This record gives sequence, structure tokens and C-alpha cells, in this order.
Amino acid sequence: WIHKAILAKYGVKYINGISYTKITDDGLYYTKHDKKYLLEADNIIICAGQESNISAYNICNHPNKHLIGSVTNPNTMDAKESIYAATKLGLII
Repeated sequence: WIHKAILAKYGVKYINGISYTKITDDGLYYTKHDKKYLLEADNIIICAGQESNISAYNICNHPNKHLIGSVTNPNTMDAKESIYAATKLGLII
């Protein structure tokens, strides 16, 4: 795993404890502590943990969205396969 400090050097930021509101061409709208925010982005990749969580996928109305990882087949996919699928998708987009 890549340490957070290394990712921070490349501008990667972690935002936890949020609720997804909507995803548009402007980016990801979310709330945190009852305040609304917009994270401007061209591409959004959400890693929602080990348990199935497709709430962000469901609120996204963009035609170019992808659902990958164990949520697509929880009985056969493990974390390594999910990471591989995410890497492949990241290289494509």
C-alpha cells in the first residue's frame, strides 16, 4: 500500500465522514458536518470500502460511469481483484 504522505506529495487528499449528494459535470457535491461542498473534478473515483456501497453510483446521472470491485460480484471478487479493476479503469480514463 502507498502511504498517505507519499500520495499527499502528489496532491491526493482524503476526505472522510462525508455524505454524497450528487455528481455532475462540475464534480462531486457532498456534505460534511451539515455544510455543503463541491469537489471540482474531471474524473471521480470513489473507493467505498469492503462493504457494498453504491450510493454515489446511484446519484450519478452521467452516462460515462463505471461500477467495479466486489460490489459487481461479492461472492468471487477479493480486494486484490478490486484494486486491479480500479487500476485498469484509471488507466483508461
